[in-house]
Amino acid sequence: MSRSGRRLVTGVVVVMSSWSCGSTGPDVTPEVGAIVVTPASTTLALNGQLPLQAEVQDGSGTAIPDAAITWTVQKPSIVSISSAGVVTALAVGTSQVAANAFGKSGVASITVNPATSPGADHPGSGDSGAGNSGNSGNSGNSGNSGNSGNSGNSGADNASAVATVSVTAPSKKVKAGATMQLVATAKDSKGNPVPHPTLYWSSSNNNTATVSASGLVTGRRKGSVTITAQTAQNGGKSGSVGIDVK
Repeated sequence: MSRSGRRLVTGVVVVMSSWSCGSTGPDVTPEVGAIVVTPASTTLALNGQLPLQAEVQDGSGTAIPDAAITWTVQKPSIVSISSAGVVTALAVGTSQVAANAFGKSGVASITVNPATSPGADHPGSGDSGAGNSGNSGNSGNSGNSGNSGNSGNSGADNASAVATVSVTAPSKKVKAGATMQLVATAKDSKGNPVPHPTLYWSSSNNNTATVSASGLVTGRRKGSVTITAQTAQNGGKSGSVGIDVK
């Protein structure tokens, strides 16, 4: 074979080898539609712990298996989170935590309440006579002063403080038979979050999708539906989000 012929064959081999190696190049980054964190909203006692779950979904709502999740915290002074998604309550307050993967994030809101203090009940029980008035004070405070914020503020007074309600969803699509946690945020006229608001959830079409009292949507059959959270059963301030059931 002539020298020029050998060069031509060698060149073809090199080109074929380069193409073959390129075909097995880096893995294609999956197209992420949403990251769903459950529970999307929860309350913990001080020093309490809770494991969170994060599901990475593609644009059709199908889970992407074995996706690497990185957890971050909005306010590390209030909660911490391990690499496995376990939240630990460190101080009273509210913080968001986020599950991150492929440039997308899913968010959960964690509220930390003070733990019930045993000492708060002892003065009332120990003060027999005068303690009765102390107990009546406790009963007026729904038992525990720490819990009065939950029981009293979540009633009519708290509802009247709400100026706006917004509802967010990790995705605007859900499969029939699947569930998705929605988050409702209530704010006062100054834009400050209203803690522990009483909200009533409803679906515009229960045949398409239903919603629980905590905002968990369950897809029923194909169609579009509007999910609403409002401060009163028959009105009040409200916010809503549209969901497509596939």
